[in-house]
Amino acid sequence: MDNVSKRFYFGSYLAAMVIGTPFAIGPMIAGGGKIQEEHLPFTIVAGLFGLYGFVVFLILIYKMWKAIPSSVARTTPGKAVGFLFIPVFNLYWWFIVLRGWAQDWNTYAAKSGAKVPRVSEALPLGIAALLALGGSVGKVAGLAGAPWIGTLLTCPNCVLIPLFILQVCNVLNKTSSEPAAAVAGPTPIPQQRGPRSLGITSLVLGILSIPLPYLGLGCGIAAIVFAKKQRKLYREPLSTAGLVTGIIGTAYWGLTVTLLLFIGVLVGLDVV
Repeated sequence: MDNVSKRFYFGSYLAAMVIGTPFAIGPMIAGGGKIQEEHLPFTIVAGLFGLYGFVVFLILIYKMWKAIPSSVARTTPGKAVGFLFIPVFNLYWWFIVLRGWAQDWNTYAAKSGAKVPRVSEALPLGIAALLALGGSVGKVAGLAGAPWIGTLLTCPNCVLIPLFILQVCNVLNKTSSEPAAAVAGPTPIPQQRGPRSLGITSLVLGILSIPLPYLGLGCGIAAIVFAKKQRKLYREPLSTAGLVTGIIGTAYWGLTVTLLLFIGVLVGLDVV
């Protein structure tokens, strides 16, 4: 197990949060809870810092799942990260990625013969709950003209996530200094890995299929095609995520186009 840099992960996330938060909250305070056009550059800066912090957090998530033996882990590092990009489903997936990891890590610690430290399960549970609230209630409130509610709901994570990052870095580094531990369970059969380019392409197209008007239908269909080709060669997590997002995008825009055509026919027939 490789060491992880506490300075990089904790420092990067903390810096992104400390610098980006004023740029995010300031425009909302100045605009009375709404972002005015003249404050848009500040919001963009906040988004860039937030994106950097999010990417750093995703890298750590990949590494912490990679540290758990496959005979114990409930998911793979690729799925842990990839499924977070699936809209709506990711509200549930945060609980698997964070609290599920803590549970699986503690199972690994209990079965291991080495001195593997245990982790708190309450901390990641709280983070996942706040992320789910911010992504559901916060989004609805934002559409209703109160984006500050989502920010308020996720504010405690400004403290909880850095604490979680410290906890993860500490246990991974302590475990890496111990001899390799034998974990009870069946010996995993090595799986021959194949090319991943089709899986990556399907995931990118699947993600693009959801927000892109009209083009989303084509992107969704292409994502499904690429994902199925990838899964025939080698079934890897990115192709699964691409297949799911592609189906969501295709279904959404397929229904939207069908509804628009139906309304157009009704208007043409003077029915409405």
